[in-house]
Amino acid sequence: MRKKLFFVTYFFLITNLFAQWFWQNPIPQGNTLNAIQMLNTNIGFTVGDLGTVLKTTNSGETWTQIYLGTTINFYSIHFVDKEVGYIIGGSGTFFKTIDGGTTWQTLNIGITLNFFSIYFVNKDTGYVCGYYGYILKTTDGGITWERKNSKTINTLNKIHFVNKNLGFAIGKEGTITRTTDGGNNWKGITVGLTTELKSICFVDDSTGWVLGKPGNIYNTTDGGLTWNGQLTNALGNLSSLWFFDKNNGRAFGFFDNFTSDGGKTWRDIHTGNDFNSVTFSDQFNGWGVGGYGKITRTADGGKTWRMLNSSFYDYFYSVYFINKSVGWVGTMMTTNGGSTWTKILDRVSVWKIYFKDEKTGFIVNDKVLRTTNGGETWDTLFSNSTSSIMSASFIDSCIWLVSGSKIIKTSDEGKNWEEVTVEGAKSLRSIFFIDKQIGWVVGVLGVIGKSMDGGNSWTIQTSGTQNRLWSIYFTDKNNGWMCGESGTILHTSNGGEKWNVQTTGTTLMLRSIYFVDNQHGWTVGDSGTILKTTNGGAEWIKQKSVTTNDLYDVFFIDANTGWAVGINSTILKTTNGGVTFVEDEKNNLPTDFVLYQNYPNPFNPSTVISWQLAVGSHVQLKVYDVLGREVATLVNEFQQAGKYVWTFHGTSLSSGVYFYTLIAGSKIETKKMILIK
Repeated sequence: MRKKLFFVTYFFLITNLFAQWFWQNPIPQGNTLNAIQMLNTNIGFTVGDLGTVLKTTNSGETWTQIYLGTTINFYSIHFVDKEVGYIIGGSGTFFKTIDGGTTWQTLNIGITLNFFSIYFVNKDTGYVCGYYGYILKTTDGGITWERKNSKTINTLNKIHFVNKNLGFAIGKEGTITRTTDGGNNWKGITVGLTTELKSICFVDDSTGWVLGKPGNIYNTTDGGLTWNGQLTNALGNLSSLWFFDKNNGRAFGFFDNFTSDGGKTWRDIHTGNDFNSVTFSDQFNGWGVGGYGKITRTADGGKTWRMLNSSFYDYFYSVYFINKSVGWVGTMMTTNGGSTWTKILDRVSVWKIYFKDEKTGFIVNDKVLRTTNGGETWDTLFSNSTSSIMSASFIDSCIWLVSGSKIIKTSDEGKNWEEVTVEGAKSLRSIFFIDKQIGWVVGVLGVIGKSMDGGNSWTIQTSGTQNRLWSIYFTDKNNGWMCGESGTILHTSNGGEKWNVQTTGTTLMLRSIYFVDNQHGWTVGDSGTILKTTNGGAEWIKQKSVTTNDLYDVFFIDANTGWAVGINSTILKTTNGGVTFVEDEKNNLPTDFVLYQNYPNPFNPSTVISWQLAVGSHVQLKVYDVLGREVATLVNEFQQAGKYVWTFHGTSLSSGVYFYTLIAGSKIETKKMILIK
């Protein structure tokens, strides 16, 4: 059955813009990338989780993020030529560009299933495949779609056409389904019930290969009528395949496999790249993408790879800033608010980091390390060989550590240490002192302990929960909060004599909580969860995170500027408290003329400018420097009433303050933006 569908957006429509949390590591972002296509040696696109779309115009050296207003995962991208391209993703999400990715239109594919692959043989005729063996075909550039009988109910991961008639779709349980009439009729075969096929490559109408989990490769020399196993149970799963000719090919996974005899023999090279997708422009130049925003390039046919995105890889469990510019995440230091980072210590895990000033700081893991020269050298103040130190609290020369059921403390900055057992507690997880005398600890089974004498003795308080408590924070002697598993947040207003449950709206683990005053606070946790309160926790609002990585720590300098860090090298920052950059709009037309503040700001090298028009009018969007000189005209055309977004690239400009002005009929508005390189 054919269904008529219509374009519903123009430009990069964003009805639900992301909260103002943005990536500081990895750069440009850290979400998993699922597919990449290079249109030539210079221009390419990659797509991934949470609506991620990136474009490069310089062979991948730098990437610009394109915001399409969705957090749906994108799984596949295909350009027919340098102008016409398509993106497909979860829940039938489907985008099209006809100007090389400058603007995108969203189309309704009509079915809210996950589609994992898209392929067009020309500008009009294309195919998608996904769950339950679904294959859809369009002959009008994606406006209407017709379902075809794939002859399978197995999930199909990849669709590929050798020519306009011969095509294949591959997927779970070794499924290969084949068409010879342009996708109207399909015939399925199975090459191995234990194999999930992930990638397919043909060098001509007869010769091709497929590969997949758990490291199997199959070859055909008769156009897909029969398939023969070439490699079985290679080291690690294989995810992407590329052949330059009938002899020379590459199979990529955690181990990369090379062949020079058409796949009769393969040799593996351990690279650790673990790509999701690989593309080559010739036999030497290739690009690969994968987890955690990884983008790499090879110039020698895949023998060696160079990381393209600006990143340092680690798991981050602690963040601390002494002002808006100077701060630390793990063993990394920044002096410009996180725009760039410098490593201050190698090969050390960090559970807690704290600095008194730029020179004097502490790192806690199974040891307590101190620097007095900004990290150039470190002294060991304490070493614990029996169990890990899970948390620490610092006030002047006093340090308190948590290890198992014990508190290890010093009042002279590490010259002397003593241990105190918290009776009735085990597996303590977090400690917080508000001054040199009053402090609290929390741990498993809802345990809360309070000390009134600097940690010499502890009294167990009643939490009212059996959930594991992970983090605790107090703003004064009376007001405190703690968070933990199953979305637990407890609050006290009397120093812990009574704890009250606060509603969070999540059942995920919350791993860190921080308040800048008695009203404004944040908590972060698993799957990228970020919650904020502006009324002391009476109401917690979920913020729109830009990651699904687990977040382990959050820190704010004031009500606007803060950082959240976590696994897979995640560092996020906000400069407006994380509130929604543009509040969710209803599906009606705008009633006002509005020019929004660019996002992010400051920026490098690109930023997004958005506006809305209540009535259609001729629109000009221009950028000026501080002397009033015009440096760019971004838009100069008639636009209908609606919402619009433009990505401004400042690659050719020097650092400084710039102004962007929107003129729509008689309406004029100007805003300031800052470029930092």
